[in-house]
Amino acid sequence: MAAKTRDLSREVYTRLREAILSSELLPGHKLSHQALAERLGVSHTPLREAFGKLSQEGYVRHVRNRGYFVSDFSRKEVEDLLEIREALEVHALRRNVEALDGAALRALRGCQNAYRRAVTRGSGADRLHRDRAFHLALAGISGNGALVVTLERVFDRINLKRRIDGLSPDRGIEALAEHQALLAALETRDLGRARPALKRHLNKNKENVLERMREGPSALRPVGRT
Repeated sequence: MAAKTRDLSREVYTRLREAILSSELLPGHKLSHQALAERLGVSHTPLREAFGKLSQEGYVRHVRNRGYFVSDFSRKEVEDLLEIREALEVHALRRNVEALDGAALRALRGCQNAYRRAVTRGSGADRLHRDRAFHLALAGISGNGALVVTLERVFDRINLKRRIDGLSPDRGIEALAEHQALLAALETRDLGRARPALKRHLNKNKENVLERMREGPSALRPVGRT
């Protein structure tokens, strides 16, 4: 593939992925080659390459003789993703505690302060963004880049299914306290306290996500259609 085509494919992939993650393109939406080619000003070749990568990562699905559609996730798939998230974060925790230094601790506190502001006066989308940042910063302390990349993708796929508008303020306050308990354990490098604190937080998050799925389809409204 020529360098120019690779660059275009990467740009198209990035723009489509952002549109999916922001719910500009909602689950079940058919991705029209012609409409997207005209909208993005590209040929069909970079679109096909972008669709292939998005399909590999689970953001879109290909239906034979029908084309590509934005993926939706079943309850079982979300449960599986939540289990993967827990396994990754708990696995990394010992190394996080061992590698934790002053700079990393300050970064975590900064993430916690940003999450506190999102809970008190931010949007649901901002809350999810700041929570994600806190957990990725924690995982990043381990120095395991592959784990962090995998965790990023798990977060993104879980959040595709979450109800963002109307997220419970009470849950935000609870999660803030759970973060704080985990931070307190990390500040003393106490793995014996940090592990159960992290597990409690992740279990409460899992209960919340699955409960909101039971309440019905996403309350998020599209900001545009292709």
